[in-house]
Amino acid sequence: MKTILWIGNPFFVNALKLCGWENVYYYSFTNLTIFTWDKLVKIAQTEPDILVVADKSMPPFVLGMEDFPCLTVFYAVDSHVHSWYPHYAQAFDLCLVSLKDHLPLFVGEHLPADRVLWSPPFAFDYIREPTICVPKRWDCIFVGSINQATPKRAVFLSELQAKMPSLNITTGNFMKLYPQARVVLNFCELGDLNFRVFEAMAMGS
Repeated sequence: MKTILWIGNPFFVNALKLCGWENVYYYSFTNLTIFTWDKLVKIAQTEPDILVVADKSMPPFVLGMEDFPCLTVFYAVDSHVHSWYPHYAQAFDLCLVSLKDHLPLFVGEHLPADRVLWSPPFAFDYIREPTICVPKRWDCIFVGSINQATPKRAVFLSELQAKMPSLNITTGNFMKLYPQARVVLNFCELGDLNFRVFEAMAMGS
């Protein structure tokens, strides 16, 4: 029986178990930590046959994977804000990329095109709950940060709210806020198609 160790964001790790993978070990963390082969083996309590390093939008946290004695997979989601991802991916055997138009960026000397695969964004299982009975408080809502890193978003939202005063611009737990809005507004600073679009639809907005 093959063993998978999945480290980082969960994404579709639970679906692997539903597909028949019995030995799936998932590990997440908050503070940046460096994981070597020996540390990963201790986490899984065995030598994994497959290691999946799933994007947490932070500096590299697994090192030495080019020499690991197992299949290694890098799951890249935030390649629109981390230009080093395609270079880091060259040390892996396989790469999953969320942004379809970024696939060519990950093809390199050590990672041929047939080992760079598109993994479309989706909604996590834990937010796929019935929301039809949730009272609607707002016609339209935007949930997210507005700061120096998002100047286009700031201008757009400011101009839109001037024309649509009922627009609720806020921060917080989107899983609690989205079901209360008829329309969810999503603005991607760099033109990416992110998970938030599918999360909003999954909650009935």
